[in-house]
Amino acid sequence: MGDASQRFPRAWGICIVFGVSWTLVVFALIAGEQWRAGIHYPMWVLPGAPSALAGFFALFTFLALAVSRFYSLEVSPTGLHVRASFGRPLEIAWDAIQAVDLKYLLGLPVLRVHYTGAVKPAALPLWLSDPTGFRAAVTRYAGDDHTLARWLIEHPRAGRFRFL
Repeated sequence: MGDASQRFPRAWGICIVFGVSWTLVVFALIAGEQWRAGIHYPMWVLPGAPSALAGFFALFTFLALAVSRFYSLEVSPTGLHVRASFGRPLEIAWDAIQAVDLKYLLGLPVLRVHYTGAVKPAALPLWLSDPTGFRAAVTRYAGDDHTLARWLIEHPRAGRFRFL
Protein backbone atom coordinates (compact mmCIF):
# COMPACT_ATOMS: atom_id res chain seq x y z
CA MET A 1 0.00 0.00 0.00
CA GLY A 2 2.88 2.38 0.77
CA ASP A 3 3.09 6.14 0.46
CA ALA A 4 1.42 6.37 -2.95
CA SER A 5 -1.89 4.95 -1.76
CA GLN A 6 -4.88 7.06 -0.77
CA ARG A 7 -7.39 6.19 1.93
CA PHE A 8 -11.03 7.23 1.49
CA PRO A 9 -13.05 7.43 4.72
CA ARG A 10 -16.83 7.32 4.80
CA ALA A 11 -18.94 10.47 4.86
CA TRP A 12 -20.66 11.08 8.21
CA GLY A 13 -23.34 13.23 6.62
CA ILE A 14 -24.89 10.36 4.71
CA CYS A 15 -25.06 8.35 7.96
CA ILE A 16 -27.03 11.19 9.53
CA VAL A 17 -29.34 11.40 6.49
CA PHE A 18 -29.85 7.63 6.76
CA GLY A 19 -30.78 8.00 10.44
CA VAL A 20 -33.21 10.86 9.81
CA SER A 21 -34.85 9.14 6.83
CA TRP A 22 -35.54 5.86 8.55
CA THR A 23 -36.68 7.62 11.74
CA LEU A 24 -39.24 9.48 9.62
CA VAL A 25 -40.40 6.15 8.17
CA VAL A 26 -40.93 4.78 11.69
CA PHE A 27 -42.69 8.02 12.67
CA ALA A 28 -45.01 7.77 9.64
CA LEU A 29 -45.82 4.12 10.36
CA ILE A 30 -46.66 4.86 13.98
CA ALA A 31 -48.72 7.92 13.04
CA GLY A 32 -50.60 5.88 10.42
CA GLU A 33 -51.41 3.20 12.99
CA GLN A 34 -52.61 5.87 15.41
CA TRP A 35 -54.91 7.36 12.79
CA ARG A 36 -56.24 3.92 11.85
CA ALA A 37 -56.91 3.17 15.53
CA GLY A 38 -58.90 6.41 15.91
CA ILE A 39 -56.29 8.35 17.90
CA HIS A 40 -56.43 11.78 16.24
CA TYR A 41 -53.96 13.87 18.19
CA PRO A 42 -50.24 14.35 17.50
CA MET A 43 -47.97 11.50 18.47
CA TRP A 44 -45.45 13.80 20.16
CA VAL A 45 -47.89 14.58 22.99
CA LEU A 46 -47.73 10.95 24.11
CA PRO A 47 -45.34 10.36 27.02
CA GLY A 48 -42.03 9.01 25.80
CA ALA A 49 -42.69 9.58 22.09
CA PRO A 50 -39.95 12.21 21.56
CA SER A 51 -37.38 10.08 23.34
CA ALA A 52 -38.49 7.02 21.34
CA LEU A 53 -37.99 8.93 18.07
CA ALA A 54 -34.60 10.14 19.28
CA GLY A 55 -33.75 6.53 20.10
CA PHE A 56 -34.72 5.39 16.60
CA PHE A 57 -32.61 8.18 15.10
CA ALA A 58 -29.63 7.14 17.24
CA LEU A 59 -30.13 3.48 16.33
CA PHE A 60 -30.33 4.02 12.56
CA THR A 61 -27.42 6.48 12.54
CA PHE A 62 -25.34 4.08 14.65
CA LEU A 63 -26.09 1.22 12.22
CA ALA A 64 -24.86 3.26 9.25
CA LEU A 65 -21.74 4.34 11.15
CA ALA A 66 -21.05 0.77 12.29
CA VAL A 67 -21.24 -0.54 8.73
CA SER A 68 -18.91 2.31 7.71
CA ARG A 69 -16.45 1.32 10.40
CA PHE A 70 -16.24 -2.31 9.27
CA TYR A 71 -15.41 -1.34 5.71
CA SER A 72 -12.39 0.68 4.63
CA LEU A 73 -11.20 1.57 1.17
CA GLU A 74 -7.73 2.41 -0.10
CA VAL A 75 -6.61 3.00 -3.67
CA SER A 76 -3.00 2.28 -4.70
CA PRO A 77 -1.01 1.73 -7.90
CA THR A 78 -1.55 -2.05 -7.52
CA GLY A 79 -5.33 -1.97 -6.98
CA LEU A 80 -8.04 -1.63 -4.35
CA HIS A 81 -7.26 -2.51 -0.74
CA VAL A 82 -10.46 -2.94 1.20
CA ARG A 83 -11.82 -4.32 4.40
CA ALA A 84 -14.95 -6.15 3.37
CA SER A 85 -17.27 -8.67 5.00
CA PHE A 86 -16.91 -7.38 8.55
CA GLY A 87 -13.27 -6.37 8.38
CA ARG A 88 -11.79 -9.16 6.25
CA PRO A 89 -8.83 -7.65 4.33
CA LEU A 90 -9.10 -7.98 0.60
CA GLU A 91 -6.79 -6.82 -2.17
CA ILE A 92 -8.16 -6.59 -5.69
CA ALA A 93 -5.64 -6.00 -8.46
CA TRP A 94 -6.67 -3.58 -11.21
CA ASP A 95 -6.41 -6.25 -13.91
CA ALA A 96 -8.61 -8.66 -11.89
CA ILE A 97 -11.64 -6.33 -11.93
CA GLN A 98 -14.12 -7.57 -14.51
CA ALA A 99 -17.29 -5.57 -13.85
CA VAL A 100 -18.92 -3.24 -11.34
CA ASP A 101 -22.52 -2.46 -10.49
CA LEU A 102 -24.38 -0.45 -7.90
CA LYS A 103 -26.89 -1.76 -5.39
CA TYR A 104 -28.61 0.01 -2.52
CA LEU A 105 -28.79 -1.37 1.01
CA LEU A 106 -31.71 0.42 2.71
CA GLY A 107 -30.87 3.49 0.65
CA LEU A 108 -27.09 3.37 1.18
CA PRO A 109 -25.07 2.95 -2.04
CA VAL A 110 -22.91 -0.19 -2.25
CA LEU A 111 -20.58 -0.75 -5.20
CA ARG A 112 -20.26 -4.42 -6.13
CA VAL A 113 -16.89 -5.24 -7.71
CA HIS A 114 -16.80 -8.49 -9.69
CA TYR A 115 -13.24 -9.75 -9.97
CA THR A 116 -11.32 -12.80 -11.17
CA GLY A 117 -11.29 -15.72 -8.76
CA ALA A 118 -14.17 -14.50 -6.61
CA VAL A 119 -17.25 -16.57 -5.91
CA LYS A 120 -19.24 -13.42 -5.19
CA PRO A 121 -18.42 -9.76 -5.77
CA ALA A 122 -16.77 -7.55 -3.18
CA ALA A 123 -19.21 -5.03 -1.69
CA LEU A 124 -17.80 -1.55 -1.12
CA PRO A 125 -19.96 1.03 0.65
CA LEU A 126 -19.79 4.04 -1.65
CA TRP A 127 -20.73 6.85 0.74
CA LEU A 128 -17.27 8.44 0.73
CA SER A 129 -16.19 11.78 2.17
CA ASP A 130 -14.33 12.54 -1.09
CA PRO A 131 -16.03 10.78 -4.02
CA THR A 132 -14.33 13.06 -6.56
CA GLY A 133 -10.92 12.24 -5.11
CA PHE A 134 -11.75 8.52 -5.21
CA ARG A 135 -12.73 8.78 -8.88
CA ALA A 136 -9.53 10.74 -9.64
CA ALA A 137 -7.32 8.21 -7.80
CA VAL A 138 -8.90 5.25 -9.61
CA THR A 139 -8.46 7.02 -12.95
CA ARG A 140 -4.85 7.94 -12.12
CA TYR A 141 -3.81 4.43 -11.04
CA ALA A 142 -5.99 2.23 -13.27
CA GLY A 143 -6.28 4.45 -16.33
CA ASP A 144 -9.22 6.15 -18.07
CA ASP A 145 -10.20 3.02 -19.96
CA HIS A 146 -10.40 0.74 -16.89
CA THR A 147 -13.83 -0.77 -16.13
CA LEU A 148 -14.09 0.82 -12.68
CA ALA A 149 -12.79 4.22 -13.83
CA ARG A 150 -15.25 4.33 -16.73
CA TRP A 151 -18.14 3.36 -14.45
CA LEU A 152 -17.23 6.05 -11.89
CA ILE A 153 -16.96 8.70 -14.61
CA GLU A 154 -20.33 7.69 -16.09
CA HIS A 155 -22.04 7.69 -12.67
CA PRO A 156 -20.71 10.79 -10.82
CA ARG A 157 -23.63 10.89 -8.34
CA ALA A 158 -23.54 7.16 -7.46
CA GLY A 159 -22.44 7.75 -3.87
CA ARG A 160 -25.62 9.63 -2.91
CA PHE A 161 -28.21 8.32 -0.50
CA ARG A 162 -31.33 7.11 -2.31
CA PHE A 163 -34.39 6.65 -0.18
CA LEU A 164 -36.23 3.58 -1.41
